[in-house]
Amino acid sequence: MLAGAAAALFRIPLLGDLLPPERMEGTMMRAFRLCLVIGLVVFAASCSLKPSWDVVGKWQKMDGTETLEFSRNGTVTVTSGASSLTVPYVFMDAKHVQITLGPFGSLSTEAIVTADSLVLTATKGKVSKYKKLK
Repeated sequence: MLAGAAAALFRIPLLGDLLPPERMEGTMMRAFRLCLVIGLVVFAASCSLKPSWDVVGKWQKMDGTETLEFSRNGTVTVTSGASSLTVPYVFMDAKHVQITLGPFGSLSTEAIVTADSLVLTATKGKVSKYKKLK
């Protein structure tokens, strides 16, 4: 008997106890829709970030000695001969990367990444092809 009284005294009200049944259905539907939207946004974000993870690594130009090394922290190191330059990069969308060159401005390019090749196409149509170094 004492346990029953304590349970009644300290009973935590549930959502169904607070809302009438007709409002309960609408509240549950809104909660379901919110969860669905959040799930779709997370899924879409994970799909759009995939190219940025695929580009991480070291790439060598197919018709030259220039190398690009993309890191997970958002920087790319461009090495040509004895000189190298490390600058930030960011994927604008699933196919376009923007490389910031400091006082020289930024370079936006289309990036097609496969398992072992990287093709960068500049806005004026210049194509640079790279192979992945292991």
